[in-house]
Amino acid sequence: MCSSSVSTMATQWTRDCLPAEAPDISCVRCRSDTRALLLIGIVLATCGAADRIRIAPNTRVPPEYQRTPQLPPNGEPEPVRYKKAYEAFWWNCAVVRARDLRARCPLACSGTPAATAGCAQGSDDADQAIDDAISQHGEREVIRYLRSLTKRPEAREKLKAYFPEPLAYSPPR
Repeated sequence: MCSSSVSTMATQWTRDCLPAEAPDISCVRCRSDTRALLLIGIVLATCGAADRIRIAPNTRVPPEYQRTPQLPPNGEPEPVRYKKAYEAFWWNCAVVRARDLRARCPLACSGTPAATAGCAQGSDDADQAIDDAISQHGEREVIRYLRSLTKRPEAREKLKAYFPEPLAYSPPR
C-alpha cells in the first residue's frame, strides 16, 4: 500500500512539473512540488522501516493439545502446558542465538505430551524465524535485534517456567 501511493505521488509530480517541452525552472508549482518530492523520500524511508525485523512467538495451541483428558496432578491443563513450554523454549532459543547466531537451540524437555511438543515447536519456530531474518537482514542486524529483544522483561518471565537459573536467560552485553 505504501509503495503504490508513493508511486502515484511521484508520477503526479513528474507530470505536473516536468512537461514534455522545455521545463520552466521558475515554476512556483515546481518549487513547492520539490518539497513534495522530499516528502516522498521521507515516506519511502518510513515504508522501508516497516520492513524491519519482527520475530515473535506463535502461541497457538495445536488441536491435539487443546483438550485435557483428565485433570493433571499439578492442575495445569494440556493447553497451558503446551503454551508455557513453547514460550519458554522460544525465548530460550532467542537468548541462545543472541549470544551466538550459529548455536543450536535445545528443543527437548520432559513432561506431558503437550509440554514436550511445545518445547520442540517453540525452539524450532524461533530457530526458523531467526534463520529467515538472517537471510533477509543479515547477521549484524539480526544479532542487534535479538539482543534488544531478549532484554525485555517478557523474555525473563516466559523463561522462568523451564529455565529458573538467571544465567539461562541473561542476555549478552
